[in-house]
Amino acid sequence: MLLLGLLIFLPLITCKVEVRQEFVTSERVSMRFEIITNDGSRPNPMNFSLFPRAPKTNTVHLNTFDSAFNYSIQLLQPFTKQALGDRIYRQVHFSNINQPWFNDTFTTSSGIVLSISTRIGCTPHYYGSQCEVFCDGHLAKAARKRCDAMGRLRCDIGWMGPHCGQAVDPRKCSCHNSGICASSMIHSLEKIQNKTEQLICECTNGYTGNNCEVPGFTQFQFTAPQPDACSVKDACLNGAKCFPNGPKVFCACAVGFIGEFCEISLTTTTPSVEITASTSDYSVTIYSVVGIFIGLCLLIGCCKYKLTHKREHALARGLAPEPYPMPETKSMLVDQEACEAENQKNKKVFTIGDNVKQVDEEVRYTSAPRISNEYAVIQKPPPPTVCLPRIPVTCVYV
Repeated sequence: MLLLGLLIFLPLITCKVEVRQEFVTSERVSMRFEIITNDGSRPNPMNFSLFPRAPKTNTVHLNTFDSAFNYSIQLLQPFTKQALGDRIYRQVHFSNINQPWFNDTFTTSSGIVLSISTRIGCTPHYYGSQCEVFCDGHLAKAARKRCDAMGRLRCDIGWMGPHCGQAVDPRKCSCHNSGICASSMIHSLEKIQNKTEQLICECTNGYTGNNCEVPGFTQFQFTAPQPDACSVKDACLNGAKCFPNGPKVFCACAVGFIGEFCEISLTTTTPSVEITASTSDYSVTIYSVVGIFIGLCLLIGCCKYKLTHKREHALARGLAPEPYPMPETKSMLVDQEACEAENQKNKKVFTIGDNVKQVDEEVRYTSAPRISNEYAVIQKPPPPTVCLPRIPVTCVYV
């Protein structure tokens, strides 16, 4: 698996030139793209789908720069894959890497309008007019260096000196139109090629001149304008003045501060703090603390004593319960004569015909005719009155 991955990505590592193309079509079609080399060989074709007014980007990597780029395309039906007209052959001529986009628009025999834009450039870490110079930008970045447009190793923007450790003051360049003040010293892996160092203006957006004051007419060197680097909050610290220099800033530090952003202070003395305390204040503080401590101890002791007393009282009640008070008893002597008189008084008299007969209530309920209906409600007779036997009273004379 590792060997297969190396075989796939090894050509990309050694490729120096890349050709980028954008395809736009008026109808939905499939396209077969083939590169034609100088010896007439054709690498494996590439197939991709095109949609109306939707750009399709394709990038081709080449090992060397060639002034002529030859390719062929064949339009196909998106589902049946049938050919739509004849194969189309195209050729693009390049003089150097800095050429702008080359646009080519034509109509095929099937009535489909196809627009192709082609541009050539170098792959990462390759520079020069024909991508012949190699410069590792990542390795240079670690040493505050960069690779310029020609692949030469120079100090990064904002730094200068033999070891790129000195900040660049953009006020010494007076660059206009977003020009960048940079060091002209060229470094190499072995030694510095030119020992004399000067600050020059690197122009952007097509401007030229020593201070980027002359407008140019090239359209492929345009770069989007960048915001002022000093507009960032706390770009410079400790009251330093900020001066923009492209994407970097230069901080003019105040007296007593150094560093890239004036963050290091050179003040070595520490402010002295005078502590004064009188004896009376000290005594009042001690007495207050002692009084608060004694009050807390008394409060905790009272709470603890109260809880202990309640606990002991509860335990005592659980071990020896108090006897419940007995109700008072009264003599229940019944007068037999009064009971019999009460019974005679409660007897009721019923009239049957012309005769008046005194019938006991108990006899009336027992002698009453019964109802034949088994579902009738039978009233339960009241319980008979019970009279206790008469107790003889004995008198004892002393």
